[in-house]
Amino acid sequence: MKMNYFFISVNYKTSDLIKQWAESIYKFRPDAKLIIVDNFSTHEERNKVFNLSKEIIFHVIESENEGYSSGLNKGLKTIIPDLKNSIIFCCNLDIEFLNIPNYFESGPFVYIPKIIESNRKNRNPFLTRFQKYLIPIYKTAATRKSSNIYLIAIILNKIAGFFKSKIWAIHGSLFCFNSFLLENKNVFPFNSESFLYAEEYEFASFVEKNNGKFISSELIAFHHSHTATSEIISNTKGFMKYWAPSFLNFINKQVK
Repeated sequence: MKMNYFFISVNYKTSDLIKQWAESIYKFRPDAKLIIVDNFSTHEERNKVFNLSKEIIFHVIESENEGYSSGLNKGLKTIIPDLKNSIIFCCNLDIEFLNIPNYFESGPFVYIPKIIESNRKNRNPFLTRFQKYLIPIYKTAATRKSSNIYLIAIILNKIAGFFKSKIWAIHGSLFCFNSFLLENKNVFPFNSESFLYAEEYEFASFVEKNNGKFISSELIAFHHSHTATSEIISNTKGFMKYWAPSFLNFINKQVK
């Protein structure tokens, strides 16, 4: 059975990353369908994206700058008519694919990628089920907008990562999953009310609620980390400004 391969990303002042991203995909999947949601920054940037789309071939969705999660959901909505038998990749433009396997097992699966960074062999798992118990500490950090409490949570999280436990969340630079998980075409993995960050938590919660399963894969990518977010975030205060409300959106969504 022929599978569709959809790659969805969001651009904000990062058009210089598009060519490398797209070429790394077409190297393995010439039949892939690429979608870029362009969150408006300047007319010059938007024109660059449209010019690139003619050269490299990808579909552009014009959008106001409503954030990363909203952009991913907009991209997902456009593929609903062709959703059956699809493998979906929601990823940053600073991802460079090193291997995309020819076969993905069919079912309600999330395919765990190996995410390499310059100083990390693999960013996955992002969180294990054991590390999930630290969420209340992150909640306190977000509520108080405290970078000190956030740092404590990070340290405890690293310690908890040494304890063997099943994966709960994958790194937010690349989400790869089967269209089985989008059978409810009115529910999407990401929180459109969150501008930036907490995508890993939102996606993990979505998978959990839809009885999805994480399985290993041969999918490998290099993450040129912070290349995209540096256009928005330049310091700790800036990070907390965006992370705290997004994390609290995730918490409040669990209560509803």
